[in-house]
Amino acid sequence: MSMSSQTERWLLETVYGNRQDICSQLGRALLMLLSYVYRAAIFLYLLPFRIGVRKKKRLPCPVISVGNLTVGGTGKTPAVRLVCDELIRMGYNPAVLSYGYGGRLGGRFGVVSDGKQIFLSALEVGDEPVMLAKQMPGVAVLVGKDRCMTGTVAIRDYGADIIVLDDGLQVWKLDRDLDIVLVDVDSPFDNGRCLPAGRLRQPPSVLKEAGCIVITGGLFQRREQDYQPAVTKIRRVASDAPLFFSGYQTTVITTLGDGTVLSEQDLRDKRVFVVSSIARPERFEHTVERIGAIIVGKRFFRDHHLYEPSDIQKACAEATEAGAQYIVTTEKDQVKINPEIATMPILVICVRMFLGDETAFRGILEEKVRAASLKTT
Repeated sequence: MSMSSQTERWLLETVYGNRQDICSQLGRALLMLLSYVYRAAIFLYLLPFRIGVRKKKRLPCPVISVGNLTVGGTGKTPAVRLVCDELIRMGYNPAVLSYGYGGRLGGRFGVVSDGKQIFLSALEVGDEPVMLAKQMPGVAVLVGKDRCMTGTVAIRDYGADIIVLDDGLQVWKLDRDLDIVLVDVDSPFDNGRCLPAGRLRQPPSVLKEAGCIVITGGLFQRREQDYQPAVTKIRRVASDAPLFFSGYQTTVITTLGDGTVLSEQDLRDKRVFVVSSIARPERFEHTVERIGAIIVGKRFFRDHHLYEPSDIQKACAEATEAGAQYIVTTEKDQVKINPEIATMPILVICVRMFLGDETAFRGILEEKVRAASLKTT
């Protein structure tokens, strides 16, 4: 086990575990202190904006943010796609602005796609911007820490008339017209503590300012009562914000490399080996199981992991040893895997997010965009 893995494991056991040794108790106390400092720093940073001393920058078109309170996966990328799909149906030409986490550009400006051609790889800008560019032909995708600058380029050079911020809740310098905040159904506010004593990037009270809240992580239309614990926690801090339930459904299964399309029936009762580098790999496992495939092994990597050739070679060797007929992976992973390295077929299971009441959600989008358009004219 690497030093970084050992450190991560110790932190997780200290924050979430029940270790009572002196080192863990001291570590927990230090993390709590740092958490209070972090929370105070955010408050002081945002205070000038709230009292009007410091003004947010404004782009000359509506801006919609898709974000969350915690570090880690809550389905932001599928939600960005859902929002863009709705905006396109409404007749708009959206552009997506992302930071580019996990890529070599490290927050520097880059054009992933102009809507016609993809210019940058996952190695350069991370997996999610490239995945969005592949999923949404016709939509420009740009990366960079300065979202005001990337937004200006998207409007000027690619004709964007609406901006969608991927992971935009913490983009505090840019004025936004609608904040769509995603909250995980199983762990809405994690342990209730901000970094580094928990996974919260902002306190839950920020939900009061959300334009709408989407509960994510629902697998194939859970029963309504399964959402109730999350709803109760959310309503304690945001009693009035529109609330939506979401789930995921499989859209297509393709073979990495040649693009051959398979049906769910083709995978039923097949022996598969699961490979992924996403924040919640167990949910992808549930997707595979729901299809009816038999999981004979798995190999998970850290979220945003950039695959080395040896990673795929080892996964193929383990899959062969386990008697797998296929390796299955996610859309997010496929943009980082070279199929020529694989010694067995790799299948990509594609899913899309759906909402329980997409008509009401579309109504909120239309209302906010219309109001924002009046402000920018």
